[in-house]
Amino acid sequence: MDIKPLGATPSRRMGADSFTGTVWQDPIIEAPAPARIRGAWVRFEPKARTAWHTHPLGQTLHVISGVGRVQLWGGPVREIRAGDTVWIAPGEKHWHGAGPDTNMVHIALQEQSRRHACHVAGTRHGRAIQRQDRRLAFRKHPRLCALRIPALGLTPRMDGDSPDRNERAGAP
Repeated sequence: MDIKPLGATPSRRMGADSFTGTVWQDPIIEAPAPARIRGAWVRFEPKARTAWHTHPLGQTLHVISGVGRVQLWGGPVREIRAGDTVWIAPGEKHWHGAGPDTNMVHIALQEQSRRHACHVAGTRHGRAIQRQDRRLAFRKHPRLCALRIPALGLTPRMDGDSPDRNERAGAP
């Protein structure tokens, strides 16, 4: 048994390679092998969100407070509220975050696969792409993890446009 007292693990401000806006994460659990569960308490300030990404074994989001948004690749932007639970299937491209004028806090739970799949651009596969022509690489390799290449400034839209018509960073 392992009991972690409140405050034993510091909050982490999440980086621009995986998130847009201000996002704080408080780890809940990263279980040792053979267990694969990972969980975190994630706080999004208004307009903050994840990059497009996937999880090889799926992800569960449980909204604790506020109003947020989630979008699946090719689908509409959906509003989520405190008390809602969202299941995102394995390999499904998605993003999630706060609403335009509200904070949102959720618990994110997922299992890690034995082969570590790329989560967002800027990690293992993303760095390789950055060494190539970024625009060409983006078109040739859309299945590589998140569809946000930091050097291009691509971010998911919040208004329901299709994901292939993303706007430059800084746009709502």
